[in-house]
Amino acid sequence: MLLRLAGPIALSNLGFMGMATVDIFLLGHLHTDALAVAGIAHSMAFFFLSFGIGMIQGLDPILSQAVGAEDPRQFRLGMQRGLILALVVGGGIGLLLIPGALWHRLLGQPKELEGQVVLYLRCLAPGMPFWLLFNLFARALQAHHQTRPIVVSVFFGNLLNFGLDLWLIYGGMAVPPMGAVGSAIATTLVRGLMVLILLWLAWPVLGPSFSPWLREVFQLKAFLRLIRLTGASALQVFLEGGAFSVVMFLVGRFGAGAAAGHQIALNLASLTFMVPLGLGAATSVRVGNGIGKGRRTQVLDAAKIGIGLAVLFMGCSALLFVLAPRLIASLYTDDPAVLSLAASLLPLAGFFQVFDGLQAVSGGILRGTGDTRTPMLGHLGGFWILGIPMGMLFSGPLNMDVPGLWWGLVLALALCSMFLVWRVRVTLRRPLSRVKV
Repeated sequence: MLLRLAGPIALSNLGFMGMATVDIFLLGHLHTDALAVAGIAHSMAFFFLSFGIGMIQGLDPILSQAVGAEDPRQFRLGMQRGLILALVVGGGIGLLLIPGALWHRLLGQPKELEGQVVLYLRCLAPGMPFWLLFNLFARALQAHHQTRPIVVSVFFGNLLNFGLDLWLIYGGMAVPPMGAVGSAIATTLVRGLMVLILLWLAWPVLGPSFSPWLREVFQLKAFLRLIRLTGASALQVFLEGGAFSVVMFLVGRFGAGAAAGHQIALNLASLTFMVPLGLGAATSVRVGNGIGKGRRTQVLDAAKIGIGLAVLFMGCSALLFVLAPRLIASLYTDDPAVLSLAASLLPLAGFFQVFDGLQAVSGGILRGTGDTRTPMLGHLGGFWILGIPMGMLFSGPLNMDVPGLWWGLVLALALCSMFLVWRVRVTLRRPLSRVKV
């Protein structure tokens, strides 16, 4: 059952990364500066967006446990409150992207890229609510084990993204070549269209969640409790995503070529991470369903299988990164300096692959039980107390440059994964109960 659920979720996650990979592939063969612009701007956007994604992710235990307990009213309350969160938080994130020049200068990024980065961020801004809405609807479908509409939506999203990228990046049919900014416009358009496609395909499942509209949705006490639950999840994803964004900003100080090489290696590491991320989401759902049904055996089996599959897959991807880094990186660029840096970083990505998989699934298990605070603390300690300070020490005073920053990520993920695995063991030995808001 876990594999049947995790497979489509992982495939959808790979589809999301496929869109980013196409962007990077096309921009990498256009110009090094275009790839650097996309990398810097996406890191700035994700720095804020990660908070919103985490907030929607925090709804997992409410939705999955309500489905397991066959409690449609609790599910409807979670969805309607989630809709408000997605629109308000997504709109706020979009507004934060408008003063892009301020962020670019504060972070000390290459001055020659500022104009393009600012335009890129402003083109991404309208798509922020769409991204959170798609996440909300996808998590509702996952709770019901209805993943086909998600896969189909992502499939068509990839087709649309590829076509729009070719058209807007390189120009044609009365549209001038727009380079990196064309990629940003394509991303925003595709996110909006994917929400519409998903709603159309999944309306029989999603429609009843929004009708009738429940007056209890706006109860202040309940909403504040929801914010506490989802806020911890938001901080967890923000701490992790923000850490990777900060590393991108630190890399940007070494120049456009370094930013481009880092972006290639990070994209490849993110691509493989989509599989354990899918496993983590599926495990969270199975754990939540099991708690809702009062089936402790289902919870324990889901946890064991999820962790085992994550270690197996990420171990294989680690071998690939360690044994053939230059061959893989050469798919993205033929610039010798960019290729050399990307190839030197991929073995380091190989070192943290298994740790990354462990923390993704362990975090999903804890989220399914309703514990969103522990993963947040793990990411705070791993990334911000250990990883980033050590990465700065390695890259600066110890003169390891960009690879030094990646060694900081290795240490961060190692500490975080070990802490979360320990917490899972402790949590699953205790009585488990439903989360209600």
